[in-house]
Amino acid sequence: MDPELAAVLAKALALACVRNTFLEDLHAGITPSSQAGDYSDVNVVSPYGEIPWTRLSRLSDEEMKVLMKEVVNKLFTVLIHLDDEEFLTALLNWAALSTRRWDEPEAVAGFILPESG
Repeated sequence: MDPELAAVLAKALALACVRNTFLEDLHAGITPSSQAGDYSDVNVVSPYGEIPWTRLSRLSDEEMKVLMKEVVNKLFTVLIHLDDEEFLTALLNWAALSTRRWDEPEAVAGFILPESG
């Protein structure tokens, strides 16, 4: 695949299928401040005691299930429409506008298949 098209498509998939999902609901709310900068000084108070922020699970199993189901469904929808020029053009145009301030993607070495050499 052409690297420029792959970069635009990667941003489009991230925007449409990951960012614009239930993840936005999980991201909403108050983020704690950390004087230390690494959140080692932040604790969550629960009925069963304090939990250090660095050990806290930020997503419940049910929230993860909802998120992953939505991501998979949206990725599936894009994949079954990759040969639909109108759909793909609309997706790429929307993503190009919405992600113009994002960093350019970089290939992840050793992802899925080990590096050769």
